Amino acid sequence: YYMDWEDYQLELTDPSRVACPDGGPDEIDGVCGQPWQTVVANAGEASITGVEAELDWAITSNLLFGMNMTWLDAQNGTDVDTDGSGTPNVSDGDRLPVSPEWAGSAWAQYNWDISRINGGGFARLQWSYTGDSVSNLEPNTPATHPGNPQFKNESYNIGDFHIGISGPTWETSLFVTNLTDERAHYNHSWGIYEAGQGSAQDDRAFVDRLYTSRPREVGFRVIKRWGG
Repeated sequence: YYMDWEDYQLELTDPSRVACPDGGPDEIDGVCGQPWQTVVANAGEASITGVEAELDWAITSNLLFGMNMTWLDAQNGTDVDTDGSGTPNVSDGDRLPVSPEWAGSAWAQYNWDISRINGGGFARLQWSYTGDSVSNLEPNTPATHPGNPQFKNESYNIGDFHIGISGPTWETSLFVTNLTDERAHYNHSWGIYEAGQGSAQDDRAFVDRLYTSRPREVGFRVIKRWGG
């Protein structure tokens, strides 16, 4: 598939936060020296070219296998000046944020009959992969833009396992999610000083946010169904 995106909206750093020039006034309203803030703005044009594929295979009457994959080429389509420097700092061809090039998953499930409960058992293993991505559109560094740098979100793998039995109106199962206890970083961002979180005394003016996966979880689930 192909998507052409016009006037797409992204959260950007307000360029008026840059320091005013030496020897000039302390503030030039709307141009420089303003409080740090972010804005949701129309950033230009973008395009996404993608391919998706899926396979479902009943290897036997009891053993099922499936997999899927996605490839994305998500690009900014215009040169944009987002920091007020007068020179575009976002270029045509830059990656769109939180858009991994590759993602995919695979699963296998084995089912068996248990006549004495008029039901059966099942065991399922599934695994997913997500490639790396960038946290935002602007290719900033912590040194040049300490309020809004661009981070790389590394690739990660998540695996789950379920085993259980079920009858006509009930199901019970044991599950383990995030088998390898992966600490996947879905996204990474910095925020400006916030009362109670940032601390000038501790030289911590910014809040470092990591959006991560749940740790490994082991549980037991019982389901009961009533009615039709």
